[in-house]
Amino acid sequence: MKATFIAMSLFVASIILSAATYNQLPDRLAVHWTNGEVTNTLPTLAAVSIMPAFMLLMFFINYLFNRQAKVTQFIYSVLPAFLFIIHAIIILSGLDYTINVEVTLGISLGALMMLIGNIMPQVKRNAIFGARNRWTLQNDKVWAIVNRLAGKLFFACGLLIFIGSIIAPSYQMAVILIPVLLIVVIIQYYSAVTYRRITSN
Repeated sequence: MKATFIAMSLFVASIILSAATYNQLPDRLAVHWTNGEVTNTLPTLAAVSIMPAFMLLMFFINYLFNRQAKVTQFIYSVLPAFLFIIHAIIILSGLDYTINVEVTLGISLGALMMLIGNIMPQVKRNAIFGARNRWTLQNDKVWAIVNRLAGKLFFACGLLIFIGSIIAPSYQMAVILIPVLLIVVIIQYYSAVTYRRITSN
């Protein structure tokens, strides 16, 4: 119930923020930045609608496919908060507020990944959240073992991104992409090895 209230509050807040500032915004808004420079824009209506639309999509997917309280709590509170931050950055930048986008997004992403890392070991096998691949989805024990490791890796990666975004924002892309790609490779390999070990016994 608390998570649902948080989710709806953030969704409504994003709509109110969009409506309250819409007439003050330019015809197009920045939605992507590289090294502090705008690299992509969208028409204002699309730009102020995209994050609330993602929130609704997450709620819908969770309603259809998830029955775990831990996953629902995450989808209804943590993810909408992250999307609201992005939404606010898009609008505030359109209002000519000075924002260090790389640092703000990097810190937010790092915190998000640390939170994901904390919850991953607690989640049972499901269709939408966790280290999901053809090995973990076939076996509960493999799922549990792999997601314990994945949780630690995600937390470490989030901490690295959090710190790196503060002390080396100009290298943020490398700080994000390299650890994330390593995590993907490690989890895939570890899942296959663990599955073979578990199922061969």
